[in-house]
Amino acid sequence: MNGKKKSFRTDIAYEELFEEVENEDCSYHVKRIQDVVVNHVKVHKEQNCLDKVVGDYIGIEFNELQDASIRKQIIEVCTLYLKDLLEQIYPIKKVLIVGLGNKDVIADALGCRTCEQLLVSAHLNLERKVAVFTPGVVGQTGLDTVQIVKSIVNFYKPDVVIAIDALATKDMKRLNRVIQITNTGIQPGSGIGYSKGSIDQHTMGVNVIAIGVSTVIDIVSIVSQVVEDVDFTIDEQWDLIVTPKEMDYELMYLSNIVSTVINDSLFS
Repeated sequence: MNGKKKSFRTDIAYEELFEEVENEDCSYHVKRIQDVVVNHVKVHKEQNCLDKVVGDYIGIEFNELQDASIRKQIIEVCTLYLKDLLEQIYPIKKVLIVGLGNKDVIADALGCRTCEQLLVSAHLNLERKVAVFTPGVVGQTGLDTVQIVKSIVNFYKPDVVIAIDALATKDMKRLNRVIQITNTGIQPGSGIGYSKGSIDQHTMGVNVIAIGVSTVIDIVSIVSQVVEDVDFTIDEQWDLIVTPKEMDYELMYLSNIVSTVINDSLFS
């Protein structure tokens, strides 16, 4: 079989670390808050062992979504950390929220579904003005997503961009069970192996906070958890991305959680 060696695909920073660490490259610390586990990775310098951009990667992990009390805890913890990142950018008078992804593909619809539930105030006489935008994907528009967002940023001139997107995990247990908040930006399409640029401070000219949920996993990662010590050489036809069968109703919970976190962080 003509194949190619595959590596595990993940957007979750702490999945690349196996234990808590503190060194000149990065730090990784784990903290439990009731039923929620906070995995905080902080990258200190440009050249580092994780090959990540300098900044904070906060992975909030939980075991279930159906319990309303646990969802409340998730919202409280995520709001705490998002507010902390926003306070580092103070003052913030104008916010642009970008819902990335494809609204017609359930595993990629987090950004669009979340934006439908956000409080919009850019057209109102309020101190903090929030605008919301869903650029779609290149297959729908024929236009590069990063360039579309850059054009809106140039027009609206926000103090911060908050980008929302679906992420990839390499662990089946973490599907729909991790919300990652970073101040390093995001690469649209990176979770499915397609990316033509980043939405970050360098490309946008303003601070960027990214919020993502681990909604997809690739076949190689799944097989690796079932069969250990396998040398993977996967033909192109097996280069697949999958999502849980419960994705429909879990997306309802996840988009509500993320939208509530953003609304509470910006308006309370």
